[in-house]
Amino acid sequence: MNNEETTFKDDSAAVVRVEGKDRLSWLNGLVTCELAGAAPGQAIYGLFVSRVGKIQSDLWVLVAESAIYMVVPAASAEALSTMLDAHLIMEDAVMTSEPDLLPAFAFGSAPAAGEGVRGTFRWAGEEGSLTLVARGADLPSGPSDAVRLRHGWPRFGVDFDATMLPHEASLEGVAVSFNKGCYLGQEVVCMVELRGQVKRKLVRLALPALVAPATAVLDADGNTIGETKSAALVDGVATAFALVKRAQSEPGASVHVAGAAATIRPAVGASA
Repeated sequence: MNNEETTFKDDSAAVVRVEGKDRLSWLNGLVTCELAGAAPGQAIYGLFVSRVGKIQSDLWVLVAESAIYMVVPAASAEALSTMLDAHLIMEDAVMTSEPDLLPAFAFGSAPAAGEGVRGTFRWAGEEGSLTLVARGADLPSGPSDAVRLRHGWPRFGVDFDATMLPHEASLEGVAVSFNKGCYLGQEVVCMVELRGQVKRKLVRLALPALVAPATAVLDADGNTIGETKSAALVDGVATAFALVKRAQSEPGASVHVAGAAATIRPAVGASA
């Protein structure tokens, strides 16, 4: 794996700058990740969830000296702006869209190219960096399906969506703090964590050959237990995200896809 494969700008994202003395505390009450005490130079992944715990969008929060930057899917940006405006009452926080900026990501120790605001993160134990760059920066667009599947980085609207809880999307370990104060939807998310009751789970599959999205996943008796999402070759191995019944989601379990055996792997984190 070379640096070019894991350094890219995400042109499907939108960047929003938030200024004001209450910017961190205000946003912290609306997202699943912990922002209290976040320092400049950090990039933190989290989720917006509804009052019933369903994912409304994912986001990265990039902390700078005098502002924070939200990186969200461009397709969700307008709806999120309306939602966030409704939760701005007396707080000193001002949001400004940054249409000329894009996030550039890099996995590993090498930072993404560019001279913009930068923060480091850990994704399921992997080091990475997020840098804000000009939209026209000379970087490849990404992430490709292969990069996302290699690092176990599902995409909102493709691999998981607004019908799902964080635990169903297998994001509770990278996007949710269970030690922070109150946030919108926290009660449901914490209840799921305590009871462990979800009916389906996002996983990765190691396959003998590539399959199309929405290909059925079957158990040993031929019963449909889910379907595939994104798929790509990862270091020569056909790999796919899939949403399956929780009972069949244990890593190492065998399932059947397109008439062939496939092996369940964890959804999030670098592939073995």
